[in-house]
Amino acid sequence: MKTKPKISAARALWLSLLPLLSYISSWYYNGQAIPLLALSSVLMLAWGATVLWPRLRAGLPWPKGFLPVFMLLWLFWYWLTLFWSHVPYSSWFYFWTLGSVPLGFLGWTLMSDMDRQRVWPWFWGGMVVGAWVLAAIGLGQYYQLLGEGTGWQGLRPQGPLLDCNSYSAWMNLLFFPLVARVLYLDSQRGVRFVDRQIDRRVLGYLLTIAVVVLADFSTGSRGGLLAWLCTVPFAIWGFRGFPGMGKRWAVVFGLVLLAFLIINYPKGYDILGQLNPHYISSNIATVSRSLMWIATWHIFLSHPYLGTGLGSYFLFYPAYRLPGELASAGTYAHNDYIEFLAEGGLINLGFLLAFAGTLFYALYRLIVRPARLGISEENRYWALGLVLGVFAITGHALGNFIFYNLPLSILAGIFLA
Repeated sequence: MKTKPKISAARALWLSLLPLLSYISSWYYNGQAIPLLALSSVLMLAWGATVLWPRLRAGLPWPKGFLPVFMLLWLFWYWLTLFWSHVPYSSWFYFWTLGSVPLGFLGWTLMSDMDRQRVWPWFWGGMVVGAWVLAAIGLGQYYQLLGEGTGWQGLRPQGPLLDCNSYSAWMNLLFFPLVARVLYLDSQRGVRFVDRQIDRRVLGYLLTIAVVVLADFSTGSRGGLLAWLCTVPFAIWGFRGFPGMGKRWAVVFGLVLLAFLIINYPKGYDILGQLNPHYISSNIATVSRSLMWIATWHIFLSHPYLGTGLGSYFLFYPAYRLPGELASAGTYAHNDYIEFLAEGGLINLGFLLAFAGTLFYALYRLIVRPARLGISEENRYWALGLVLGVFAITGHALGNFIFYNLPLSILAGIFLA
């Protein structure tokens, strides 16, 4: 009897550490450092084995609902595409990258309720610490570039990634769960909102939000900003039900505005001009992306049924590149939806669209009909914050390559679970 708590504690430790270490190992993979992909994938599989072993002895109770079956089919589809890929060597690497969404989801969902309750606080603590480290990396790059006298067009940190837009999406993914935690914890305090008593947890989360939005805005990402702006109304709508929410949102938006003013001052607030429709229609980066999408569509038309294979875009694109497209490296289509179409055909795109549709349905259930879920208000805030984070990056994937970044795929699967 005395050994059971020790075994449970050890199990909780492994179930917390393995996904965290897999996530951290993926930060600098960037489609190039293959040992990091291997390490991250092995840790993910070890996590899955740790989850499944005691569940197998219990008959492997399969979780109810549509999503677990959908994710299993999505992972199976990714594996199946390896057999007809035009470039199976490259596709194998992207099987682990893109497959991290269903893998992360299944790993978390297949845990028992008791395991999830013990593991989540530790995993979330790792997310908060990781947010500080990630923000520090990006802001360190920003101020280094600023000190070197880099012009505003080059003053765009990328964090651990090779793309500033993907780094901005990463910050958005973390922002909304952090806000959910601030709003809920502060609403549970037994004092008035303007009281001088300081809650250390709320203050810590507010500081974390501040560094995350500083890092986010430092990228100058139009797609990241638009994804954030489109997600915020759902957050305001969903995070309601407690008195004083307007004042709490005012504090959050005050931090956001302050971060925007501080970080964009050296750039002369150029991001505002970049959102102008005339600028968007004439900017070389935007024009090049539209030409890339046309070329990607032609790749799909040449391989309409099963596509060219996961991760094959950069090998096929040069043959379809249009003469006016001079601004991109040609490695990704800067739109995950059309790239999924070119690399895996209509079925591949259908899975991604179903994933996006699931997010809309989850938001509907969490915002419009939360009582039917039968969960506590705290868990509803948790769930809504996590779903909103994934919702933001899924929308951002319309204009940038998002799910082709391993850490974002890992977190998207776990957060949705």
